[in-house]
Amino acid sequence: MFIDVGNTNTKILSNTGEITSIDTKGFNIKNFLPYFKNDNEIIVASVVPHVLGEIKEGLISMERDFYVIDKSSPYSFSFNVDGVGVDRLLSIEGALTLVKSPCVVIDAGTAITVDFVNFKNNEAYLEGGIIIPGFDLELKSLNDHTALLPSLRSHLPNSLIGKTTKDAMINGVCNTLIRGVTSLIDDVKARSAVDEFKLFITGGAGTFFNELSQKKFTYVDDLIFKGMQNIARKR
Repeated sequence: MFIDVGNTNTKILSNTGEITSIDTKGFNIKNFLPYFKNDNEIIVASVVPHVLGEIKEGLISMERDFYVIDKSSPYSFSFNVDGVGVDRLLSIEGALTLVKSPCVVIDAGTAITVDFVNFKNNEAYLEGGIIIPGFDLELKSLNDHTALLPSLRSHLPNSLIGKTTKDAMINGVCNTLIRGVTSLIDDVKARSAVDEFKLFITGGAGTFFNELSQKKFTYVDDLIFKGMQNIARKR
């Protein structure tokens, strides 16, 4: 069984291939206990330290075998990026199970991460990336830090500019995020020796991002789980 603890959702992949999603906020280890009973080794990755700690304590108390994927795990690529999160590393690992060429890997969730993977002497390495607030996080920030701007959730904008305050917020946040990321990809490509990046996207807002973008990304819902499974096989 595989457990991926994200900032918003915690996903569980069973040995039968079924994926269950649980809200990470208000995490309660008791909700996980039924999932721990029938599987053999449990593989865990987390970007939320206190939840990882509770899961480890629960598994130890049940005397279950488990393995925590972290930055020291056996990845298929090298990296020298200070503070890079295991979620980014696993998305890249997942992408490299699908392609063995330069690629851009986007995880569009609470935050949007964009990572650039290149090759040297046929060996993959992470060049670096960017992290920006996700669609809903930017909209929430506008509401939290102003007196009159409303609380909104992201949805498809109706134009480039808005004729109402709500439309202006949606159009502004969604269009600038998408155009900023795709412009950055073009700039990195122009300044490198890469002829073409294969474009991958995952995360809860991945399909939304893809629908708005003029570039077409390969959307892979379970990219992190593909990375986790590859790490588990390499052990």
